[in-house]
Amino acid sequence: RRFKELSLNNIGLNRNINPIFFADASQSNSSSVFIPSIYDIRYLSSNNFAFFASFVIWVMQNATNFLSTQKIITHIGKFQDPSQFECEFGRIICNLKNERVLIIFDNIDRVSPQEAINVLRTIKTFLEPKDIKIQHKKVIFLIPCDSDHIKKHINLFYYKNNNERESEEFLKKFFNCTLNIPDFITSEIEDFTKKSLEYTKIQDLNDEKIEWIITRGYRENPRQIKQFINILIANYLLTKEREGDGKDFPKDFLSNYLPQLAKYLILIQKFPKEMNILKKNYVFNLEEANFNELFNDEIK
Repeated sequence: RRFKELSLNNIGLNRNINPIFFADASQSNSSSVFIPSIYDIRYLSSNNFAFFASFVIWVMQNATNFLSTQKIITHIGKFQDPSQFECEFGRIICNLKNERVLIIFDNIDRVSPQEAINVLRTIKTFLEPKDIKIQHKKVIFLIPCDSDHIKKHINLFYYKNNNERESEEFLKKFFNCTLNIPDFITSEIEDFTKKSLEYTKIQDLNDEKIEWIITRGYRENPRQIKQFINILIANYLLTKEREGDGKDFPKDFLSNYLPQLAKYLILIQKFPKEMNILKKNYVFNLEEANFNELFNDEIK
């Protein structure tokens, strides 16, 4: 091992001292690696300590010459044949200890019509397993989706028209069971909004007016409520920094106009095109005489 005897003799250390620090280099053909071991510096004289310190600094400065990293990337090729995937799928299912297996396909209504149909076809293949080994398993496929979007995909792909009846028949043949999720109850949405605002720990947002505005704006979508609250927080903090600077916002702007800020942000999220028209034409008063004419022309 390089440096070991030289370092021990020159620094004034012996092998009986408890290890605290020492750099030991391996003699690998590919690269050398320093292995830190420490020796008690209390046994060093002033001269030897200076040498020891110099040695440590030298090690730190030249560590990159002895250390190397290697990135290994392993690629797994795609299955060339559908039967390969089906075989692998059967193997995975058979190796599971549970007799019941639930497989969820999410966001299928957010892809292109062709991709959605291809996924449905693939699932249909596995709904009727040909492999006897996996027939004893109870495999359930759960597809949470917006049925209206799926029907549109089916119409565009198969029928090239708006034949809702044909698409409904297609889905009935495909799914063994369909569960319709009921609409959210208003009180549940209100409670969810209130708790979400409390979770922000921003006292100014715990306001009944703001809760009411958000609930009315996103009464059918809790996910959008959470997204909007994040947007509201970002704008609140930004306004808080500029409040009272004499340029953008007057003093106590948030305490007086926070509900109006929430309404404005909802309008931007709900009607981005229309709000951009107002901004582009410097229309800040909806009661201006030329507003309707300007707005209708822009929309057309």
